[in-house]
Amino acid sequence: MLRASLRTVPRAVAPARRAMVVRAFTEGSDAMSAAKKETKPAKKAVEKKPKAEAKPQSIRKAPTAYNLFYKATFPQARSENPDKKVIQLGSVVHEKWTAISAEERAPFEAQAAELKKVVDAQRAELLAAKKAAARPMTAYLLFAGAKRAEMRAQNPDKSMAQLAKLLGAMWKGMSEEEQKPYRDQAKEAMAAWMAKQHPQQESASA
Repeated sequence: MLRASLRTVPRAVAPARRAMVVRAFTEGSDAMSAAKKETKPAKKAVEKKPKAEAKPQSIRKAPTAYNLFYKATFPQARSENPDKKVIQLGSVVHEKWTAISAEERAPFEAQAAELKKVVDAQRAELLAAKKAAARPMTAYLLFAGAKRAEMRAQNPDKSMAQLAKLLGAMWKGMSEEEQKPYRDQAKEAMAAWMAKQHPQQESASA
């Protein structure tokens, strides 16, 4: 019976597959399922990519003097006008703001000025972090940044796209000696940026 059944299995079938069929005839369907599992290739372990560093978040605007006054007086306006909606309460607070004197506004304006200084400092730090994370400009971009104002003054009727074409043609027409200062500057900037991105490699080479 086994030999007769094996005649239906082509000889070209891989040895592992043929052995699985033989085992199925001799041991039953359970063995067939087990043999299939054994012959399946093992799945390759997929390496998880490290999570990218979180990008610097944007910073909210500093509250104005009126924002601070609104926050301070809104609870009182709500308790005094329980039947009014939020929009109507906003009008009530605004009327109070317009009614108070400059001296009464002074504490809120001073607090707003201090908060603005804090926010401005945070924004400066965020901008510096973004600049440090950004790749430095290429030699051509350094050249274009240095010559764009001059090119715009010489061609006031040209669009930005047209000025970019003129700058590109000017860059291509320059000799290697003329391009060298920009290439050297770009090379130094890239080396400094790479040192910040990979401080461990820099310390190891030192």
